[in-house]
Amino acid sequence: MESITSSNTSANSVLQMEQIIFDEITFKCDRNLPQSGVFKINYTREVGQAEDDSTRFIVALRVNIESEVPGLIDIHVRACGFFNCSETDEAKKNVLVTKNTVAILFPFLRSQVSLLTTQPGFAPIMLPVVNINEMFEDESVEKTTPA
Repeated sequence: MESITSSNTSANSVLQMEQIIFDEITFKCDRNLPQSGVFKINYTREVGQAEDDSTRFIVALRVNIESEVPGLIDIHVRACGFFNCSETDEAKKNVLVTKNTVAILFPFLRSQVSLLTTQPGFAPIMLPVVNINEMFEDESVEKTTPA
């Protein structure tokens, strides 16, 4: 059997997430919420660059969840990721910042919604595993999903 060794002991990515925070969390629910239902789920993203540093970016990914029956449930969660991107090619940097950062943030957002809705008496809302960037390629990212 052949042994494979590498002289590079640490692989560094040109894209690094420095921090993630949830700066908006809203949960409103009617006590008569059924154990299952259909929800309207809408995702939005925002990308901003630091004014004084062209390698630093803040990317916000937000999910809004509402019941099809008005007033039963209303959830808003926003995750902000602070990223550093040392890529020098602008086209590659644009892909990394607008797509890869969103793909990195989505599992955190998905987990936060699950944690928020896992309460006694409520069925947790599990956001489906999706290609979030494919959704943003469509201009309309509003989806209706059974929970």
